[in-house]
Amino acid sequence: MVRVTIADVVRAGDVAGAWSEDFHVVVLLDEAGRRILPIWIGPFEGAEIARHLLERSTFRPMTFNFMASLLGAAGVGLEEVRIEALREDVFYATARLRNGDIVQEVDARPSDAMALALRVGSPIYVAEEVMEKAGIDVPASAGAKPRLGRGLESIARTWAEEEQRHAAPPHACRTPDQEGIEKARQALIGFVFGEDQ
Repeated sequence: MVRVTIADVVRAGDVAGAWSEDFHVVVLLDEAGRRILPIWIGPFEGAEIARHLLERSTFRPMTFNFMASLLGAAGVGLEEVRIEALREDVFYATARLRNGDIVQEVDARPSDAMALALRVGSPIYVAEEVMEKAGIDVPASAGAKPRLGRGLESIARTWAEEEQRHAAPPHACRTPDQEGIEKARQALIGFVFGEDQ
């Protein structure tokens, strides 16, 4: 197994010639810094991995924070994540969990396992055969270390622009009064139960 770190998260639309903008690519870098492994993942998982790497918090716990809290509350540790196989262009991962003397391995999508590993500080490994099959050698022209993080920089810029566009108006926002809440509840009941209120 080859130990890797998550070196970048790239929106596929940011890469010239990418075949779909609906995906993100998580870029894993081996310990020696000589090979990368790109894994295409969903936009939600990509955003959550990027959010953690960019140290951006949310108002309420998101799914992977909740999962990490559940493990902690149950006294279960995530020992490691292993990306073990690549079959028909699909990556397969295993999460190794420990509860005292009991060790269990759970099948997982790599994106979910990596997002959880980040939150609890667990190592990520890739099987050598997977790295050989899908890894990319870092060109010698890249120098001692490849330039990574451009994808995260792009995501951070986009989020900052969205926050500016959706900034609160200068006047105070009003929350609905009790009468407005009751009207909304009645409308919802009518919608759900098919009654005209």
